[in-house]
Amino acid sequence: MTAIAVTIAGSDSSGGAGIGNYLWQPGLVKGAPDTLLGRPVLTDPTIAAMAANADSIAFGDFSEYYAIRDVSGVRFERSDDFRFANDLVAFRALIRTDGKPLDLTAAKCYTNSAT
Repeated sequence: MTAIAVTIAGSDSSGGAGIGNYLWQPGLVKGAPDTLLGRPVLTDPTIAAMAANADSIAFGDFSEYYAIRDVSGVRFERSDDFRFANDLVAFRALIRTDGKPLDLTAAKCYTNSAT
C-alpha cells in the first residue's frame, strides 16, 4: 500500500459516531493541489516506500523547518583551453549555498511500524 493510499483512508472525528471528514481532500479546481489538513500535498517518488521502520511520510511547514542560504551569486566561467583538442569551449556555473534546520518541531516524519 502506498503512503498516499494510507493517508486518503484517514478521517477525523468531527462527524461523531466515528464518521468524520477525510483528512485528505482532492483539489477539485484545475491546478489546485490536493490537501491534507488544509495544507498542500506534494509527492516525491524518491522517498522511502511503505516498509517496516521506513520514514515514508513527512508533514509540516518546511519553510519553518529548514533554511537555505545563498552564500554568493552565481559565477559563470568559460575555458577555451580545456577542450582545445576537440575545438570546443567549456562552460561551468558555480553557486555556493548552505542550509540549517531552524525549528525541528515544524515538520515530522511518519515511521512505519516494524510489524
